Amino acid sequence: MELIASSSNQRLRPNEVKQLLAREFDISTAAVKAVFKQLVDGGDLVYSYRDPCSYLEIPCT
Repeated sequence: MELIASSSNQRLRPNEVKQLLAREFDISTAAVKAVFKQLVDGGDLVYSYRDPCSYLEIPCT
């Protein structure tokens, strides 16, 4: 969440975030995907599509 919140548009490409977190915390990409799922299911993050890319972003409140 902090990584996305600190980005310029408060959104990042999911693959970039997944690879960065997997390297930084030495965990599998499957574990990162599970965390993404929990955050999206909880409403803390949303997937968005802005042609031609998908993004993870903090929802507007």
